[in-house]
Amino acid sequence: MSDDKLNTELDLNSDRFIEETIEALKKLDKDEREHYQFLSKAVLKCYFEENNRAVVTISKGIGQTFTLISVNADDYQTNRILSDTHDAVGFGGAASSPAHPPHLLN
Repeated sequence: MSDDKLNTELDLNSDRFIEETIEALKKLDKDEREHYQFLSKAVLKCYFEENNRAVVTISKGIGQTFTLISVNADDYQTNRILSDTHDAVGFGGAASSPAHPPHLLN
């Protein structure tokens, strides 16, 4: 899907949306589909379970612009998630070690 299509309003009842999604998923290999399924389910939980929140970061490359998408999180919660993630991954320097290693899927 192009960036233009991602920025348009989505109609989940639209056959076109469903067809485009299916076609895009067909282009993924098995591992990518499994990863996408895991990601999709995790994000959807944020809409249905009050305490679940997510922050998705999409980067165009290291040092380049990025898009930050929060799910079920206000500005404070988004900042807190980013801060906690920073601490958990151990970006505090070479001497620090992550308290909880991240669950990286790809």
